[in-house]
Amino acid sequence: MMSAPADLRNASSSAGRSLASEASGNPIAIPPMPDYNGRVLAYTSTAAIIVTGVLQGAFPQWLLWLVAGALTWPHIAHALTRRTFLRNSPRIRQKMLIFDCVVGGAFIGCIG
Repeated sequence: MMSAPADLRNASSSAGRSLASEASGNPIAIPPMPDYNGRVLAYTSTAAIIVTGVLQGAFPQWLLWLVAGALTWPHIAHALTRRTFLRNSPRIRQKMLIFDCVVGGAFIGCIG
């Protein structure tokens, strides 16, 4: 901090004091990205990769069935946990994350 010019040191210290005084009374937590948005993003991009590969002839035609599953699973998972106690359970969220990893691995195995 000593290598900064004097006017920058004064500005940062006064700004730091005001932020510290605001933050000390009201801590601010940034929530993680909701599971639903992450699933929709991941499975939609997976479906786009599969469709592109099938259209270019790199993947077999039967993989189009996986696209239907990839586009519906995030909505099914959201409907199952939307208004239940399962949404707030870290254990259930962890198990669903493991299931998503298994499905993602299966997608990778299917496309070769």
